[in-house]
Amino acid sequence: MPTVSGVRLRYTGPLAQAPELMVEQQARVLKAVADIIKKKIDIALPHEQAYKDSLAGPSSSAYSPVINPAFKSRSGRNRDDIVKSQEQNILDSYEKYLVSIEGAFEEVNGEVAPRFKQSVDAHKEVYSHRVARTTLPFTGAMEIGKGIIGIAAFWLVNDPTVLRHIRANDEVFAGGPLNVARQTPDLRSTLKAALVQRLMQSGRLVVLSDWNPTKMTQENDQNNAVIAGLQDAVYVPFATGGPSHCDWKVIDGKKYLEIQVATP
Repeated sequence: MPTVSGVRLRYTGPLAQAPELMVEQQARVLKAVADIIKKKIDIALPHEQAYKDSLAGPSSSAYSPVINPAFKSRSGRNRDDIVKSQEQNILDSYEKYLVSIEGAFEEVNGEVAPRFKQSVDAHKEVYSHRVARTTLPFTGAMEIGKGIIGIAAFWLVNDPTVLRHIRANDEVFAGGPLNVARQTPDLRSTLKAALVQRLMQSGRLVVLSDWNPTKMTQENDQNNAVIAGLQDAVYVPFATGGPSHCDWKVIDGKKYLEIQVATP
């Protein structure tokens, strides 16, 4: 099974912060669509029952496993009592939620949602650090170049621009980019979109696990399943660790997304 294409895309860790231009652009977009955001909130949580179904119930379900079933407080409350109290506290906060939302998006002196816009400006630094830690190492940005996920998707559909995005720490070890997507019907766009979404999710989970081998295998299985379902049969089916694969790997202490394509 000859390898006809291979590249290792290096993960170099989180950035210190997002590019300033990117942060400012995000803030401008949010402030410009403040009225749309308010309408979407109203659609998502139009009344108290929706608030209960979306927040109170799920919150209690998530909170319940945290408490030992045998636990009993000094006041005599058991786990069920505490969980129900947690849910009721959320329900009782509905009026405060309404006041907070209405206040944030209230029109003041002819300006739409000035308090919301002030909040956006106040949280720029938080946004910058969060995106730099969880998103940009994978997606890249205009100011810093394309990231792992974009390069991987471009590589596997043979985008004509992909080689210019290969970075100094990346390693091409066989052939070059090629289109592995099924040709009839043409699934190139479908494969690219599906792979971007899957790799974004898997990359975050692998990093959060501190590159745990079991977690990497789990995520690699899903990555390869997505490709295998859309690939051309002229290539060996994608599978974790197989002749054709798209795997998160640690090699000599360095972290990569490795892509390899083989023919039968």
